[in-house]
Amino acid sequence: MSFIRKLELAKLVPQAPNSATVERLHRQLNHDRGFDVSLRTVQRDLQDLAVVFDLDYSGTPPRWFRQGGHDSDGLPIHDTYTALTFCLVEDYLHRILPTNVTQSLAPIFSKARQLLKESEEEFDAKRWYRSVRILPRAMELTPPVIDERVFRVVCEGLWHRDELYVTYQGRVDDEPKSMNLHPHGLVVRDGVMYLLATLKTYDDIRHMAIHRMLKAEPTGRDAVIQKDFHLADYIDEGHFAYLKGNALDLVLRFDGYVGQHLLETPINDTQRAKTLQDGRIEVAATVKDSQQLRWWVLGFGDGVEVVGPADFRAWVIAQIEAMGDRYA
Repeated sequence: MSFIRKLELAKLVPQAPNSATVERLHRQLNHDRGFDVSLRTVQRDLQDLAVVFDLDYSGTPPRWFRQGGHDSDGLPIHDTYTALTFCLVEDYLHRILPTNVTQSLAPIFSKARQLLKESEEEFDAKRWYRSVRILPRAMELTPPVIDERVFRVVCEGLWHRDELYVTYQGRVDDEPKSMNLHPHGLVVRDGVMYLLATLKTYDDIRHMAIHRMLKAEPTGRDAVIQKDFHLADYIDEGHFAYLKGNALDLVLRFDGYVGQHLLETPINDTQRAKTLQDGRIEVAATVKDSQQLRWWVLGFGDGVEVVGPADFRAWVIAQIEAMGDRYA
């Protein structure tokens, strides 16, 4: 988050004729803005910022100041291409940015939108913004409501690696429970935001839905973080696919129009595909057995036949029979 730190530092530098020492800026950045950096880092950041902004210093010890001509937000967004970038950041990343970051960027986002709005209708950046969207493949549901204060505490806890004391209403629990959490990561999946954390002194990572947190506060103690935990590896291992067993040598036969997209977007690099005499597309791949896989296969309805393995085919048949009984 060096960009955010430098942005905050740039905003702290006073407008001339006022000025501030490096020591004062270092103290404000750490104590008031929540960063934890050395005095030397602040000195280097100021030198970097001076290349982009009209920052300068004078005297002994050096006192830094901002020369005239810049807006108070500390970031010179004076072209629509930069404005386009920040508009897209706000649209698609705001839900995973920590609250303190979005608060810091709020005037930047506002300025970016205003600049894009005021540009000519046919300007390429404005036209691009109106012409591009990212859509989910699955049916999009309304995200659950999250308590803003809880979300802020969770984000700050993850940011600073603080232990949290949380009151949590489990989906199947009659009463909420209080627990100490050690934040390890934050994941947004299908509109639901999860804090990945360990409980008390346990090692297993839990997925704690933030909208089920009724209260959250820091304990004042450092979180105990697993040194070998890496979020990317954790996800690649299939923890958010809800694994059910070992790998499967899956064989599926799709109606031609249904399976065509798998020729363009394969399941994985083990996939093999061929067109059968009846026009169906047979796809074979080695995949991890998971709840996500099973939901995906059932989602094709009668457009797919599970050929193997036998126990997976039997499970699908059981699901079909159960659905038939439900609608009988």
